[in-house]
Amino acid sequence: MASITRACSASSPLSSRSKSRLYAGPGFAASTTGDMAITMSDVEAKLLDHYLTHTCHIISFDEQDHLPLHVGIPELAMRCRPLMDSVLALAAACECCDIIDGATGNVKTLGVEQTDRILELLTFSERRHGDSLRGVQSLISDPDSRASVLANAALITIYGSASHQIRLWLFKATRRCRSDPLPYIYRPYLVQWIYLFKSVYLACNGLQDTVYGPDTPTSTILSHSSQVEPLPIIVQPSTITSHSLFEVMVTTWDHALESLSARAELVLTAEPSSHAHTCSQALRALDSLAAQLFSVNDPLPFMTMRKDSVSPLDVSPLAQISRVPSWLHMYLARATCQAPSIPLRRTRTVMAFVNRVPADYLTLVETSLNYINAPELDDVGSSKSQSTSSYQLAMDILAHWLVFVMLLDGLWWIGETGPWELELVISVVRTKDWGADLIEEEGEWWPEEMLMIRDTRQRMSSGTRNWDLD
Repeated sequence: MASITRACSASSPLSSRSKSRLYAGPGFAASTTGDMAITMSDVEAKLLDHYLTHTCHIISFDEQDHLPLHVGIPELAMRCRPLMDSVLALAAACECCDIIDGATGNVKTLGVEQTDRILELLTFSERRHGDSLRGVQSLISDPDSRASVLANAALITIYGSASHQIRLWLFKATRRCRSDPLPYIYRPYLVQWIYLFKSVYLACNGLQDTVYGPDTPTSTILSHSSQVEPLPIIVQPSTITSHSLFEVMVTTWDHALESLSARAELVLTAEPSSHAHTCSQALRALDSLAAQLFSVNDPLPFMTMRKDSVSPLDVSPLAQISRVPSWLHMYLARATCQAPSIPLRRTRTVMAFVNRVPADYLTLVETSLNYINAPELDDVGSSKSQSTSSYQLAMDILAHWLVFVMLLDGLWWIGETGPWELELVISVVRTKDWGADLIEEEGEWWPEEMLMIRDTRQRMSSGTRNWDLD
């Protein structure tokens, strides 16, 4: 795609030099405290308007989300350039996804001009995302910037998934057109977006370990909710239990979990190690996720979970972070499933797996991929070493979780991530014969079976996507 090369050049139309002052949109109370209003280019001002009038509405599940996303976070961003960069990056990614989805959702009809626009927006958003990551480093040690650091992490979780979704589209478009491979900066990678999704949890843990002086009063900018416009209903939310794959998962999960647990027990018994223990914790988190997700008749199913399951209601690290406004406390606690949400948001339940697993588990998955992709380690799959068995188990658990991610294909910032990731995991596992202990014949491994059923049903429905949200 020749347009990809053009988008990488410094002469992008998005580098406009004309400037305008940040303004307050409808229902947005501009603050005059702190630094002066941020100076913005015309392009940035348009993207901010896109965020305020569109993006924040379609990432809000309800009015509780809408107030922080439409009022609180933008108000903080007016006085914090790194946070504003994250707002603009997310708005640009949102516009990309709007173009890709289009009026009909048929991405194959996009022309050269639209594709160029997607590449320009993605390039812009990646630059702003990078600027934000670099800029926020200087804020971490400032106690008065804790709210901005946490708000920035919250936006990064959504941006990471959206950016990954755009990269997947570009990857598929490139293959479909049989053009040159995507440049490195545009390629989708399995673990990267998962790390970004965990950023809020990591930020909370990092800030709670920092010692600060006495508290100072925090802003209550969201106390007058009556001044804020009502949440526009873009798509009427419903539960993901209406997804075509959900019923099959409910009826087959117990057997799948039993088989997965048996494989995990073999690893733990034969070769106990820190890696194996990490996988055991990840398996418990997956079990907890499924128990919560499948309790469809209980508005708060985590209240009746088994005693051996991992509770999503452990003491939130947010409770130990001072100088953070209460509205941000509550939003982040709901978003990370560290506080109950009524009705329970099953979308967040699925993604909360990333926060519940140990950080070492994600490292183990990343190392597993390195083993699989390394040509000099072609024989590692046949080895029965301690580390190899743990790597296999880590990938096994990841594949099972990705089946649940497939239920979220109606969310614009997740889309086809689950199926693509799962297909990749299955492919690399089979290529290196890592699936010898997982799959005896085609279709017997639960993650692969679910992917096959999903693909079959999509073909039968002529590619119609399920847009039900939760």
